[in-house]
Amino acid sequence: MSIDVEAKQFSISAVAAAAGCKRVTLDAWRNRNHLFADTVTGTKEEKSLSFTDACVARAVKVLTDARINTADAIAVADAEMRAQITILLSQREPFSTLFGFHIGSSNKKDRAFCYMFAAEDFAALMAKTDGSMFVFDVTVIIDHVRKALKIPASSEGK
Repeated sequence: MSIDVEAKQFSISAVAAAAGCKRVTLDAWRNRNHLFADTVTGTKEEKSLSFTDACVARAVKVLTDARINTADAIAVADAEMRAQITILLSQREPFSTLFGFHIGSSNKKDRAFCYMFAAEDFAALMAKTDGSMFVFDVTVIIDHVRKALKIPASSEGK
């Protein structure tokens, strides 16, 4: 069985549960912080989200649990981490599962630095920071969501 990882097939409640947050939290991220902005309609119409969206929501949850502010967490997860999640779900070629996030200056334009890297490049990347960086294994995020949504491991990749 194979699923289309971009198909909008999961309810917002199911995605919130898979992400490990309450529905009201996911709604706040959508309404106030523009996560999945295309799903905010201002009507009672229930929108659906994709498996990739669910992984991004989980990434936001993991980042906010690590004390990254919500706006930065959403900006990082919905752009840079989404790209890495999409590549990893495509299973077309080997790609790094590690994602690094470093808070830079207080200047909003240069605030967050993101890295997708191989384990052997970790020391070189740390040298570019002030000695601190959040590092995530994106496959752990994907596996968490896959299990929560009851998607068999071999079914991703469309």
